[in-house]
Amino acid sequence: MPLPGDSIDPETTRIAILAAAQFVASPALNPETARLCNRYQMPYIPGAGAIREVIEAMECGADIVKVFPGEILGPAFAKAVKGPLPQAQLMPTAGVNLENVAD
Repeated sequence: MPLPGDSIDPETTRIAILAAAQFVASPALNPETARLCNRYQMPYIPGAGAIREVIEAMECGADIVKVFPGEILGPAFAKAVKGPLPQAQLMPTAGVNLENVAD
């Protein structure tokens, strides 16, 4: 199982990288954290709750954008984002269950 590094700032991200994390996840985008992850070729997964945040994360080089909070935004948010941004790699972090997994 890959080792994650949960991080909201560059300092914590560096600690995670030095501790052999295999990716860094965050509840929101931090451009400095994105640059650090890019520098060390570390996959970066920031959270986004609006389409502008998804675009900013993609522009900062995020590998995957976490739909956060997933239980509030739901499948409709991901579908709405994928319309204008079909290339966006989205991952919900909560709220996925057997009833809506297909959505």
